[in-house]
Amino acid sequence: MSRGRRRARRSVPRRPASAFESLEPRPLLAVLASVVSGELRISFTPSSTVPEQIARLSSNGTNYTVRNTNNVPVGTFAVATTMSITVTGSTGADRLELPASGTQPITAPLRVATTIETTVIAKPLTAVSGGVEIGSQAITLAAAVTTPDSQTYAGNVVLGVGAAVRTTCANARVRFEGLVSGPAGTTLEIDSLGASTLLGGLGGPARLVKRGSGGLDVTNAGAFAAGATGDAGEVRVRQATGLGSGPLTSGAAGRMRLDVGAAR
Repeated sequence: MSRGRRRARRSVPRRPASAFESLEPRPLLAVLASVVSGELRISFTPSSTVPEQIARLSSNGTNYTVRNTNNVPVGTFAVATTMSITVTGSTGADRLELPASGTQPITAPLRVATTIETTVIAKPLTAVSGGVEIGSQAITLAAAVTTPDSQTYAGNVVLGVGAAVRTTCANARVRFEGLVSGPAGTTLEIDSLGASTLLGGLGGPARLVKRGSGGLDVTNAGAFAAGATGDAGEVRVRQATGLGSGPLTSGAAGRMRLDVGAAR
């Protein structure tokens, strides 16, 4: 073949457009985080196909780190300039975790919207200002929560295995709106100066301890099998079985009163 003659190109038959597989649209899996005017805002991308999306919030004392479902960091934010934390989501199965692996407590007030299905607090939260408002329907408490202002837990609360969980409000009250339960060896301590409430009752072989001078209303029947202790403040029980079947004890500054029939 002479050098001047060009080599013929091999033709490749084209596939018709209908022969290619259509691309299925895939949802964007993302946890978003940003700071706006001192508020750390964590949110989820809506998805109807993902079983559960997770945002994990941890602190090393200098920075907060937010990680996504795959545990990949999506943002780092200075603790010193973060005045509050707000978590919002879609109507899907979203989950917020404060994992025990964090080296330092979360020190900002926390608000979790009702659209976040599950909240897990496995690392202490010690807010220097404000309070805590957890709107999730499923809540796990496995670490202490300390705030100067009120704490509200909207959903059912399960205490972490083997944990003595202490909720402390220096100037306000603690309000549990759902059932609080825990396995054997767990203790729920409520330490408040305000009028605290257990609206949903108590369940499981756990123990209740009341501290602080504020009162505590137990409005529903309960089944705590390990008993209750009133070290300080008055515990008012609105149902005859409100404190379950375990032993009841009171400290020098504590009092327990059965007030069946009183307005809730």
